[in-house]
Amino acid sequence: MVHEPCLSVLRFGLQRLGNFYGVWTSSFSELMLIHIVCFTDLFQVRTINTRGWKHQPVW
Repeated sequence: MVHEPCLSVLRFGLQRLGNFYGVWTSSFSELMLIHIVCFTDLFQVRTINTRGWKHQPVW
């Protein structure tokens, strides 16, 4: 499940990739940046959910 901060970063990244299309180094760097940001974002949410699970069931 992708939430809003990740989506806006992804949209911005895709616009940047469109501007720099053809420059592989730039495109690859920005793709990696998007991946790292999204992964960190999702990891933080997972950590929060794990902490919450100790106090109350998820289902």
